[in-house]
Amino acid sequence: MVKAWGSSTHSITDQDIPVINLILITINIIMSKKAFAVIAGVGSGTGSSLARRFAKEYPIALLARNPESYEPLVQEINNGGGKAIGISTDASDEESIKSAFKTIAEKYDNAPCAAAIYNASGGFVRKPFLETKIEDLEKGWGVTVYEHEPSRNWQWPY
Repeated sequence: MVKAWGSSTHSITDQDIPVINLILITINIIMSKKAFAVIAGVGSGTGSSLARRFAKEYPIALLARNPESYEPLVQEINNGGGKAIGISTDASDEESIKSAFKTIAEKYDNAPCAAAIYNASGGFVRKPFLETKIEDLEKGWGVTVYEHEPSRNWQWPY
């Protein structure tokens, strides 16, 4: 007899064994796949800091438009004993995001996603305030706010 929640009991029979084995196998498969983290928008600041921190616990996927933004960091993490991949991705383009997640699924064997961080931005305006034009501000808002829309629908697996 096996005592379950409360005071009820259930006898495990030979018919229960295949189901229990299937549950244990499924749990083992799920637990054996190490979850990964994905960070969209990796540059020299916040994205890199987040990547270094998450790489201590998880394999990570770094997404940026230009390989120059993620390649040194991928090399640093991999050389330091972590696991990282970089994927050229336009975070404002849903097809680009889908393609990136397909690549991640292949590289990380359909492992679960522990965290997805959207850190993409449109750059900084480096002008005195009174010389700043609306077009300067719109560029930053375009990526940081408006282009964030496709990432709201991130789903795993993609």
